[in-house]
Amino acid sequence: MEFNKKIRQVFLTENIYDRLYGYFFEISKKIENKKQEYSGILEDQSRLSLFLASETYQFFSLEYTAGHDISKMRYFLEIIIERYEEYTIALRAAEIDNDWAPFYFTAIDEYERCLQLIGLCYLLHRRDLLPRIAAMQDKIYHEQTEQLDTLYEDFLSFELTDRYDVDQWFFDNPYRPLIFSKYRDTKQESMQDIQEYLKLWYPAFESAPWYDLHKMENGGYFGYWAIEAAAYVYLLDLDDSEITHMIYPKDLVKFAREFVPCEKDISNPSTKTLRCEAGQICPKTGEWYSPANNMEKRHFNQGEGMPEIKDNPWGLTIWYLTE
Repeated sequence: MEFNKKIRQVFLTENIYDRLYGYFFEISKKIENKKQEYSGILEDQSRLSLFLASETYQFFSLEYTAGHDISKMRYFLEIIIERYEEYTIALRAAEIDNDWAPFYFTAIDEYERCLQLIGLCYLLHRRDLLPRIAAMQDKIYHEQTEQLDTLYEDFLSFELTDRYDVDQWFFDNPYRPLIFSKYRDTKQESMQDIQEYLKLWYPAFESAPWYDLHKMENGGYFGYWAIEAAAYVYLLDLDDSEITHMIYPKDLVKFAREFVPCEKDISNPSTKTLRCEAGQICPKTGEWYSPANNMEKRHFNQGEGMPEIKDNPWGLTIWYLTE
């Protein structure tokens, strides 16, 4: 009963959650081991890195769907970005052209994943991560004008400067209403666009590998979320009180509106964050936290060995110290 009170979508049961949690724990360990095994084979490194990045996002989505504390998920988001950066490096090393981006905009599920990550950066107050997404994605799509995309450029332009002003996009369905919502004369019109977008969203992904997973007995359902719609509602300051669509993460918008970062918040560019993996020597005395430890702080002295948190689905145990 307690689990059912916390979940954010009705399709997730406790049995599904427990099974997937165990799966993500096992698969993350296996992928890391395989990466070590095939360390000299560039194509395998690229393939395994993509799989790990995708699985990390899916686990993040599962945790959100299960009702996880949003404030802690601000730290988890950086792990996803790190995993896609690792994939980008591996992909470019394996290809002759080293400008390849991690998300192919011609594939709607990859295009959507990129938008979801951008949206999460806004909603979780991690705008500091947006330049890292742009650094991975921009070059190949900025080399030719026919590769430019309005929604991608508009979305980043809420925070980043020198974005392209372009009137073309890769997918008309479902994204046209979301694109238009930024250019309406009234907030009411923008809200109507968002509502229309939410109706179109799920059917548009019939070709995506995660489509209808909730209907499969042993499917890997981790949640269906139109994160980018919520981010637009927040960025355009729209009234979402009448939105009831299941795929709309209303509590992410509530969090974005209410959260006030402290002076030493991890998103502050002047804040220094030290990073140390399990097995390494602690570089500085202080209160360290790790996503593998559900962000619970532990005190370590300089010179101590940083411990591994076993049975964690993030794979590696990475400790952070924010100064």
